[in-house]
Amino acid sequence: MVKLKSKAAIFAISAMVAMVPFTALASSYNIWYEFDTTLTGQTRYYDGQNISLSLNSSTPISGITTFNVMLYREVNWGVDVVVGSGTAQRNGVTSLKFPNVGPENYYTYFSKAYDTDTVTGTGIFSNY
Repeated sequence: MVKLKSKAAIFAISAMVAMVPFTALASSYNIWYEFDTTLTGQTRYYDGQNISLSLNSSTPISGITTFNVMLYREVNWGVDVVVGSGTAQRNGVTSLKFPNVGPENYYTYFSKAYDTDTVTGTGIFSNY
C-alpha cells in the first residue's frame, strides 16, 4: 500500500513539473491607449515565439478609419528593429499576429494621420 502511494506522489509531481514550461511561456499584458498622432508603448518582455495583439478602439470617426501599428524589438546597443506592422481600426476590434519573433523585449508604436480624431481604446498583448 505504501509503495502505491509513493508511485502516485511521484506521478503527481512529475505531471506538475511537466506543466511548468507551458505556463512559464505565457506573457500577457493589458493596455490602455489614447493618442492624437503617435504613441510609443511600454517595453515589455515576451517569452514565446509569437505575439498577438487584440485592440478595441472607440473613436468618433471624422474621415480616416484606421491607424498604423508597428512592433519593435528593443536592441540594447544600436537601433531598435521593426519586426512587424499592421493596420488597426479606429473604431472597433482589430487582431494582429506577429509570428516567429522569438523571446525578447518589445514595444509598439501607434501612428495616425494628423486630424481632429483622438484614438482611445484597450488591448491585450500576448503570446500565441
